[in-house]
Amino acid sequence: MQYDLEFLCRRKFQSPNRESIFIHSHLFPNRKGRAPFVRPGVIERTIPKPKKGGHPPQLKEHCRQPMTNKNIIHHITVPHQGNDLFVTAEFEKNVSLWSLQDKAKLNDINTVLSYGGNRLAILLTSSPVIVAGSWDDGVQAYDGISKNILWTRNDLREVQYVIDISNQKLQRVGVIAENNIFYLLNGETGKEIEKINKIETLFRSPLMPFYLTSYKQKVSLLNPHFELVWQKPMNSFSLLNAAFSENQIVYSEAGGSVYCNDLSGNQIWFFKPENDWHVIHLVWNPISQSWFAVNKDCNSPDSLQLFEVKINGDVRLKFDIKAYEVAFFPNGEYLITSNGSIISTCSGNVEWRFV
Repeated sequence: MQYDLEFLCRRKFQSPNRESIFIHSHLFPNRKGRAPFVRPGVIERTIPKPKKGGHPPQLKEHCRQPMTNKNIIHHITVPHQGNDLFVTAEFEKNVSLWSLQDKAKLNDINTVLSYGGNRLAILLTSSPVIVAGSWDDGVQAYDGISKNILWTRNDLREVQYVIDISNQKLQRVGVIAENNIFYLLNGETGKEIEKINKIETLFRSPLMPFYLTSYKQKVSLLNPHFELVWQKPMNSFSLLNAAFSENQIVYSEAGGSVYCNDLSGNQIWFFKPENDWHVIHLVWNPISQSWFAVNKDCNSPDSLQLFEVKINGDVRLKFDIKAYEVAFFPNGEYLITSNGSIISTCSGNVEWRFV
């Protein structure tokens, strides 16, 4: 089972035909890529393993505290550059496009988006392009202004990640499926450019053409041609997040530490959050010349902390945040929250309440 979420889930096998899932967060992505909403607490449920070649099962039992409100924001996505446009989605299908500069909602778009993975991306073109993925219905791209469908890839199934991989020459989209195949698509047409095996997660640098990927508890830095630069073992089952400066890479592991390496793979510093806290978002802020990290308490999923990490590894708490989900703008100047506010990472002041 691939855990594609940003929250810690631990599992153990009780018998060859049963799995026991221990949930330490408010999300659990089951085999179908969907997630019941769970309030704080440790919840144990068993699900049958799928028959060979069979369809992944749904979680049959209701969680002790199931989702009762699908109207809060569950998805927040930003482009790989800029401090203006971003998209949100409450649960499935309906996606909203926003402008911080204009302090306005630009559009609501009905998409194929399904809940359970990071299946939403926005590409900056003359008209912004929103790309949404689904476990069952493939991937579709939409004009953010006209709402027109630009292209469809129904053949891509069991989608877990949709990622903006654009460069200066071409709009590109990365799609990672449950079978750990990475599809690099032309963002304008949806046609396949390249297909790469053995990629579970991928994070791109907004500053340089490098990618940090994970597969089978190893983290790898890839060059612009997706060739291996260096590889390191992980101490956890999952890579949660990664960020890049001009010459360093910082990444976090589920239930583990945050590591800083140079482009050659040499470790510069690391720190470990307290027990049951996990760093779910990272960003480099070139103005302050420091890293910002969002720390999540898995026993209280709307309890977040923003930390600033200096280039020498010194860590200090900036402020607490009450939100289930957040996202940084690419330069780390602002933080978008699921509560509908955009916060300055330096001052903690609310720049805009968009809902």
